[in-house]
Amino acid sequence: GWASSKGDDHFKIQRERADTKEETHETIFHAIHTAIGKELAAAGAFDKPECAVTNIQALNLCMAPGAYTEVFLDIHPDATVKGITLPLELGGHPMTIPYGLRDPRVNLYFLDITMLAAEFGVTSQDIPPDHPDAKNFSMHRPHGCDAFDIVLCDGQTLRTHQRLDYRESREPLRLLTAQLILGMARIKPGGTFIILLHKADAFDTMQLLRSFSGFAKIALFKPHKGHTTRSTFYLIAKDVKSLSVPAIEAMENWKFDWQQATFGGEKGPGVDQEPASDEEVNAVLDDFGPELIKLCQPIWSIQAEALDRAQWRHEQVDQPRTPEHSRRPSFPLARRNPNSNFEPRSPPEPHTPFFSPRKGNSENKYGGMSQPQISPEKAAKMAGKWR
Repeated sequence: GWASSKGDDHFKIQRERADTKEETHETIFHAIHTAIGKELAAAGAFDKPECAVTNIQALNLCMAPGAYTEVFLDIHPDATVKGITLPLELGGHPMTIPYGLRDPRVNLYFLDITMLAAEFGVTSQDIPPDHPDAKNFSMHRPHGCDAFDIVLCDGQTLRTHQRLDYRESREPLRLLTAQLILGMARIKPGGTFIILLHKADAFDTMQLLRSFSGFAKIALFKPHKGHTTRSTFYLIAKDVKSLSVPAIEAMENWKFDWQQATFGGEKGPGVDQEPASDEEVNAVLDDFGPELIKLCQPIWSIQAEALDRAQWRHEQVDQPRTPEHSRRPSFPLARRNPNSNFEPRSPPEPHTPFFSPRKGNSENKYGGMSQPQISPEKAAKMAGKWR
C-alpha cells in the first residue's frame, strides 16, 4: 500500500476536509467525534475517579466542536465541564453544543491556549520586547482556581489557525506542552488525564509515555470509529499523582520545552531543537522499551489491520516510489534492541484491561478498559510482513 501514491491522495483529501468550515463538514466532524467519545467512554476513560467526592468536574482543553463534552454529560448529567478552545476568528472549529447561558454546566473561554505565558512560568518582564508575538501573550490564567477530576486534552495543530510564521515548525510542541501544563496544574490528585497523541514510536511521545508511567496508571487507546489508518491514539492516565516529585519534574520539563519552542535560545524563536542523541534514545529504550511495546501492541494492530483494509491500498500502483517511500511502517521499537529477552505477553481475556501500572504497583484493574489484541505469533508475523 505504501508503494501507491493513492495513499498520499487519500490523506490529502482528508486534510482538505478537516480544514473546511462548511456546515455539512462540521456536522460530520461532530458525528465522528461523538462516536470516538462513546468509544472512550466504553473504555472507561470517563469513569468517575475516586477523587470525585461529589459531582464530577471536568476540564476539556481545545473543546470544539464539543462532542466529547456532550458524550461526557450524557453519562454524568450532574457534572460540570469547563474548557478552553481556539476562537473562530483565529481559525478554530465552531462549537456545536450549547454552553454558557444555554447550558450552565458548560463554561468556556475562547482563546489561544499556547499564548498563556503566565501558565508556563513566564512574566511580562521575561518577554523580549522584539519578540514577534510580544503583544499577543497573555497573563490570564483561565480556570486557575479550579480543581478537576478529569482532564481531557484533545487539541492538535490546525492548518486553519492564523499564527506567525516563526511558530509553524514548533507549534505541535507548543500546543501539546500548553495542554499538559494547564491540565496538570488543575487536576486533582487521583484524577484521570486523557491526552490525544500521535506516533507512539516517536522519541518525544516515547518520553512522554515513560514520564506518565512514573506517576500514573496508563493505558493506550485507539478508536475504531476514526483515525484508524493514522498514528493517532489516546493516552488514558488514571490515578494521577499530580503532586508527586515525578509529576512536578515533568511539569518543569514541559515549561522548559514551551519556553524553548516559543522564545528559542541564542538563535531566537522558531529554530528547531537538536535531535536526541543515540545515547539518549538507547537509555530510554533500555528502560522503557519492553513496556512500550506491550502498551503499543493493540493500537499498532488496529492501525495495521485498517491500513490492510484501506481501499486505496488495493488499487493499482500508478507510479514508482523511491525505496524510502516504498518501505512500509514497521514496529521499529521492537527491533531496536536485538539483544532484548522481552517476549510479548499472551493477549488477555475479553474485556480484560490492557494497561501499564505505575512502577512498583502490581494492580491490574480498570473496568472496561480493553483493546483488541493480537497473539504473539500474529504480531511476529505482521512485524516480518511489514519490514
